Amino acid sequence: MKRFVKIALTLGIALLLAVPVFAAGGRDAAPAPAPGPNTPLEFLAGMNPGGGADFMLRNIERAIRANNLAPNPINFSYRPGGNMMVGMQYTTSQRGRGDLLMAVTQQLVGVPLTMETGNRWENMTPLALWGTDMHFFWVMADSEFYTFDDLIRVGRTRPVLFFNPGAGAMEGVAIEWLLREIPGVDFRIINLGSDAEGMAAILGGHIDVFTNELAGGGIHEYIAAGQLRALACLGPQRSVYQPDIPTLKELGYDFGFEGIRAVMGPPGMSPEALSWWQNLLQRVFNTPEFGEYFRTQGIEPNFLTGDALARFLTAYEDNFIDIFIDLNYDLILPPRRR
Repeated sequence: MKRFVKIALTLGIALLLAVPVFAAGGRDAAPAPAPGPNTPLEFLAGMNPGGGADFMLRNIERAIRANNLAPNPINFSYRPGGNMMVGMQYTTSQRGRGDLLMAVTQQLVGVPLTMETGNRWENMTPLALWGTDMHFFWVMADSEFYTFDDLIRVGRTRPVLFFNPGAGAMEGVAIEWLLREIPGVDFRIINLGSDAEGMAAILGGHIDVFTNELAGGGIHEYIAAGQLRALACLGPQRSVYQPDIPTLKELGYDFGFEGIRAVMGPPGMSPEALSWWQNLLQRVFNTPEFGEYFRTQGIEPNFLTGDALARFLTAYEDNFIDIFIDLNYDLILPPRRR
């Protein structure tokens, strides 16, 4: 078994032992009705404050307030750990609640395939997909790296350190895949707790490459200032926001994945609560404020909800599984693939 997966499984066991059982919304709780105008809403990030999940939630609130879409009080909560899995554990324990929304990215799908978490996206209620985003290999503008080939050249003489948000994330999987494809290169995965920590690490010279989307950890400010540059795009096609950056596929490596930006709810939500959220989130998507969020974050809009979102997540998970099988990972497959 690869070192990366061994670390993931170890963290998974520790996570299950460390996360407490939450009392609210247990298995036998009756589904709550749709939130009333005075019902406080809980906006949950499974990462630390200041990261991409937090920023997503703040922009949802901004769109709601700017357009008077809902009068509800909004409380922000943070349950970092296990690369979003602690937040998932909490959300799935809140069965039947109609006032809880969790911001998620691709870790929602990728991590449970390599880590025994006891949770999958199927255990939650999909509320909305906002869109997809492309990841890039970012380096400091004054670094010795000008092309992806430079990473390979240097990686054959010394270790090249790549940021990864946590065990099981696709950023690290991409490096594992490249290690298999490029003989003699020493690419090393550095697992950190959040995008913000990764951003601090590259600015401080502690890593060589920040593998992330166009805005993770506040990166857009440094791109605009000319302090960072991209060497390659990890997406299946070029980003509309960075059309001059070649994909790994164009560089001869048949690897590609997109990140996702979405929101999920607890399992067992009532039809009334689900409909309330779908209606609200559709209106959020259509606001100019959220359109600005897409542009600043490099998100390519693709609003989905209901059955269309479930089909998207199934296909997205299948793509992950195919990549992991190609790498000979020991997988924890969903029931439909066993």
